[in-house]
Amino acid sequence: MQSINIQIDESLVSEAGSRFADKSTLFIPMESFESSVYAWANRGKRYVLKMIDRQRRSEAEIQGEIDFVHFAVDHGVSAAKAIASHNGSYVESVDIPVGGGVWAYAFEWAEGELCSPENWGPELFIEWGQLTGKLHQISMQYKPTRPEWKRCRWDEDELYADALWRVAVEPKFEASLGIFLSKLQQIPEQQGQFGLIHNDLHHRNFHVNAGKLTAFDFDGMLYHHFASDIAVALYYGLSTDRSTNNKLSFAQLFMDHFMEGYTRNQSVSKELLAYVPEWMLLRHLQLYTLYLRKWSGPNLNTMQRWTLNRYRTDLLEGKLFGGIDLCKVRLLLQ
Repeated sequence: MQSINIQIDESLVSEAGSRFADKSTLFIPMESFESSVYAWANRGKRYVLKMIDRQRRSEAEIQGEIDFVHFAVDHGVSAAKAIASHNGSYVESVDIPVGGGVWAYAFEWAEGELCSPENWGPELFIEWGQLTGKLHQISMQYKPTRPEWKRCRWDEDELYADALWRVAVEPKFEASLGIFLSKLQQIPEQQGQFGLIHNDLHHRNFHVNAGKLTAFDFDGMLYHHFASDIAVALYYGLSTDRSTNNKLSFAQLFMDHFMEGYTRNQSVSKELLAYVPEWMLLRHLQLYTLYLRKWSGPNLNTMQRWTLNRYRTDLLEGKLFGGIDLCKVRLLLQ
């Protein structure tokens, strides 16, 4: 979820891409908020190249991502697998002449395409929940192949640290969010309800093919309460849906079908499900801090100023997206 710091140019893309594809390959840029992503095709098959600043992720973290994805696929999860470079490595280090460099790694193309919100419905929500539940079920069986590949916990993550700092330096936030953040640390880590999660499994991180979903972009995965992944799905569902102005009605529809799919693979504690609104608010706070970092400086455009103001107002009021009452969301989960 953190933006890349290094300036990516054509020569860097060509050098990184040549580790996995032919030198004459055409790489097409793709939309990504957290890294530089390019697609390419070879002999009728598509692939994805990712580049991440070496200061942002360690090689061990990326190897851990790939290790889990391959474990999940081997255990029945539909996800895009990594491919080896010409050197037989999953992760390549590419230096930049001015200093620093990136990690380059590549994946198979996830079968299908993104699903436009105009085509959302109960069937998609069930599949979304089923995929999430399957990942949680598999994560309880997973142990990293190497100890150093183990990913961090949610409360050790940089974005969480940034959120704590933001609240600490803004007195109004401390008053409205300080108790809320303390409450998160007190949520019990129940067996079967806590483990390695995707952490960003929203509608732009899976493809749909003949009604079935294939997950990708596990870059942000970490050890967390499973309820947080459920909260992420509902959070982005609410923020993206345009089918109705009644957001609570949509939330009810979404959760009824998402949880129908989820519980086909994984049970969920009612006690921990009740914390979904808190995890949604934390995602709102983390995105706010991320936007502040990304949109620094005095020359913000109208959209950026509006977005930052809306997020700030939401957080001070304990609401989402301009007025969604989290207490009412909690009632839907009972």
